[in-house]
Amino acid sequence: MTKTWALIVVTAALTACVSTSEVVPMGKDSYMISSSSNGGPGGNGAHVSRIEAAKAANRYCDAKGLHMVVRNLGGTTFGLSGGTSELIFSCVTSDDPEYKRPDLRQAPTTVIEDQRK
Repeated sequence: MTKTWALIVVTAALTACVSTSEVVPMGKDSYMISSSSNGGPGGNGAHVSRIEAAKAANRYCDAKGLHMVVRNLGGTTFGLSGGTSELIFSCVTSDDPEYKRPDLRQAPTTVIEDQRK
């Protein structure tokens, strides 16, 4: 019996805990969802939370008979393996010109603006 409880406790400690917010409207055809994860030991919480946010966004659009298009994706890693993600997305029809292969790139950390006239 003691071995069983020890196995349950160890399994619970090693399991990633993920929470995802509700979908929030952000303007015409745009929505936001956030997710956070502890990632589990040695895991990448930001990566896990990004996956969960994308799954939830896809389910939301699927329920409307539409397809999810990523508008913006951000994330933060904290602690040893925790992280959060924020996904802004739209739901579009299959014939919408914006429903195409995404060009996902990481946002620059530095922007240089030329103010010469």
